Amino acid sequence: PFQTLKQNKTPKERVEIDMTGIALSGLNGQALKWQDSDFPEARELRAVIPADCFEVDTAKSLGYLSVSVVGTALCTYIGANALSVLPPENILTLPFWTAYSVVTGTVAMGLWVLAHECGHGAFSKNKTIQDTVGYVLHSLFLVPYYSWQRSHAVHHQYTNHVELGET
Repeated sequence: PFQTLKQNKTPKERVEIDMTGIALSGLNGQALKWQDSDFPEARELRAVIPADCFEVDTAKSLGYLSVSVVGTALCTYIGANALSVLPPENILTLPFWTAYSVVTGTVAMGLWVLAHECGHGAFSKNKTIQDTVGYVLHSLFLVPYYSWQRSHAVHHQYTNHVELGET
């Protein structure tokens, strides 16, 4: 019942995992048997993505920020005005408030995506603009920007590492 798995340490290093008592899905553990060679390398993935996707464009980023701010503000305005007409404590308004929550949450997610990109250094080549936008957005979400930026970098460094990864 031991499974030998190749980890991302060295090409030949393998780790044995005790599979005793593990309930397997309908695929019978096939995903656990994949090797590094079964996946494309980062350079192969980059080769098929258009080059302009890797270019940092401050004007485009600020445009996305404007769209997200206006969209979130508009949703907030609509929701605040709907409170007097469709009181949320009335069960009959549940479908409206459910739909409103889905739409507003989706629109506001754009702000989090931009805040996240600031943390990665992908919003602007101008560090002052990038850190200002990142700091303001993270503060609105009550997430400390600089400590999140550091912990998130560590998260990416150890992604999928069994012992050092955060998830």
